[in-house]
Amino acid sequence: MVLPDMLNQIHPYKVLRFSTVALAALLCALAFNPAQAQQPKAATHPPTSHEEAAPATDLPQLVDITAKTGIHFTHLSSPENKYIVESMSGGVALIDYDRDGWPDIFFTNAPDVAMSLAGKKARSALFHNNHDGTFTDVTDKAGVAFPCWAMGAAVGDFNNDGWPDLAVSCFGGVVLYRNNGDGTFTDVTKQSGLSTDAGWATGITFGDYDNDGFVDLFVPHYVDLNLNDLPTLGSKKTCLYHEIAVQCGPRGLNGSSDNLYHNNGNGTFTDVSKEAGVSDPDKYFGLTSVWSDFNDDGKLDLFVTNDGEPNYLYRNDGNGKFTDVAYAAGVAVNSGRH
Repeated sequence: MVLPDMLNQIHPYKVLRFSTVALAALLCALAFNPAQAQQPKAATHPPTSHEEAAPATDLPQLVDITAKTGIHFTHLSSPENKYIVESMSGGVALIDYDRDGWPDIFFTNAPDVAMSLAGKKARSALFHNNHDGTFTDVTDKAGVAFPCWAMGAAVGDFNNDGWPDLAVSCFGGVVLYRNNGDGTFTDVTKQSGLSTDAGWATGITFGDYDNDGFVDLFVPHYVDLNLNDLPTLGSKKTCLYHEIAVQCGPRGLNGSSDNLYHNNGNGTFTDVSKEAGVSDPDKYFGLTSVWSDFNDDGKLDLFVTNDGEPNYLYRNDGNGKFTDVAYAAGVAVNSGRH
């Protein structure tokens, strides 16, 4: 299977998110050599105690085709950087923004602390699928180059006009881009009411939890961090690993609450986090989230993963309320943890 075929089989409105930029993995194609399967097999014998079984030769293989795609993108975040906020970005979204049936790719990007304090920004990127295994950078034309200190992204048609829109989670809130249907996007964050979100947003997700026909937006938040008052390497016990100075956090730092924004059906959103029961009053370190009807009752439930703390599995009670059943479902903590 080559890249165009693989990407064409993905539904254009399917939302895909990745927690880290793994460009080579994203652009891999399944390659299988039928000739291998047709070759006569040599006689084999069970491996001895000094031998390992040879790997099967009839398994599909992943082939890195990045260099052939025309995608040139450098992500600035790295776990080798000094502060935790400099190592957590990297979300990627597949979005068929022009509805030609071929998914395009949006890459988030983020500056380091020094860049941000100096007023410099990191350029995100949108690559158009050319239908032949290659992509063209259309970022500037689309108007999505500098959304924010970007962490992740989600795709959803929030205004039901048939064109997939793009939401970007940021260190500093959320940015909502409305798809204009002509290859461009407009930042409607302020008009939509989402500009009130100012936390460190991470793995956001669209989902119509109340079945009113309009997708709502859930925004988990990570650490409450101030760029002008950052904890330095080795400055406290939680910034040490076996006496070696490491990035501070998330342990030892304050967490942030989560937010659920209800789509009002008129291009605006209302924060219903507390009344819905998903506000995360314990302020766990939220990483990502996904909507899924896990009990098949016709209502979307919500799963939220937290960094080093219990996860949430919110069962949709059908009245705008949710109940956390993560412990009962066995997904709150790792096996053996109390």
